[in-house]
Amino acid sequence: MVSKLRNIVGALKDKASQTKASLLCTTTTATATATTLTISPNLAVLRATPHNPPFDPPHPHHLSTLLSFGSSPRPAAAALLSSLISRLLSTRNASVALKSLLALHHLFIHGAFILRDQLSTALSRPSGSRHPLHLSSFRDPSSPESWTMSSWVRWFAGVLELLLASPLFTDGDDSISSLPNPDLLSELTSLVELLLETRRSPPFPTWEDNALVREVVRVVAGDSLAAKHAILFRVREVRERLGSLDYADSVELRCLLRRLEDEEVKDKEEELSTPSDLNRGAGDSFWNEIKDVRERIGELVLKKEFDKSRVGRDRVGESDRIHIRFGFVEPSRFGSFRLY
Repeated sequence: MVSKLRNIVGALKDKASQTKASLLCTTTTATATATTLTISPNLAVLRATPHNPPFDPPHPHHLSTLLSFGSSPRPAAAALLSSLISRLLSTRNASVALKSLLALHHLFIHGAFILRDQLSTALSRPSGSRHPLHLSSFRDPSSPESWTMSSWVRWFAGVLELLLASPLFTDGDDSISSLPNPDLLSELTSLVELLLETRRSPPFPTWEDNALVREVVRVVAGDSLAAKHAILFRVREVRERLGSLDYADSVELRCLLRRLEDEEVKDKEEELSTPSDLNRGAGDSFWNEIKDVRERIGELVLKKEFDKSRVGRDRVGESDRIHIRFGFVEPSRFGSFRLY
């Protein structure tokens, strides 16, 4: 009964909000051949993120309308993103929040450059906040299912934040090969963080009955696959540069790849409890290449450590001989080359 009443209230809110947006914000644009009705950004957002049906994802037609703002002037695109982010941050409804996140994700993945650019600008924070969407504490206690869905809101927002900061759209051969080693390592770290986060979906036993969550699972699975391709592309580039890596970068890279290998072990342990759309098992070729490069880097680190210790011993030995030659210390003090 409570659920039905909540759905009715949500439907009334949708109707009132859309009617208000239609009356106040819709404009008419005249062209040389006809007069067309231009939907306002607010109305487009409200139609794509309604309260009801609560467990249905945004309709493809409404998402296409949002994408059409990519061919509009920049102020219109900025107004759309501002309205969508405002909708996301002001709602306390888990269903509306997930639909808003799906719409943002769709704009970032499929939108024109102007939309992705405006999205990055709209979410930028002078303080450098780790969570620009500010949904890490989101809660919807209105029903048991909404409470469970809240965890999906928090998780999906975290995935989207990492996706926005990732270099998935810079995978050209020239752009990667021209990166200095520290920048290449920074990009690889960003992608690994994204991949690991996509594989930390919260528990949701009834996910098969919820089309909204199932859509979240589907799009995040696509992000996971894209992150794996981008990681593999950069790992292969690293393999070509092994001779140019310094000691610090080598150690950091080895730790990063070891984290990935640890995830492979978790995949096998959690495979039975994971929705099929989020197949956590990665292809053998991916893990084999990760392991191969990690082992090569491990050998490189050991060699650098050995060379470093040998140089240190040589320097201490030479220093001892100088001091002994001029009578500054007793010869027996440094017999083992240890510094006291």
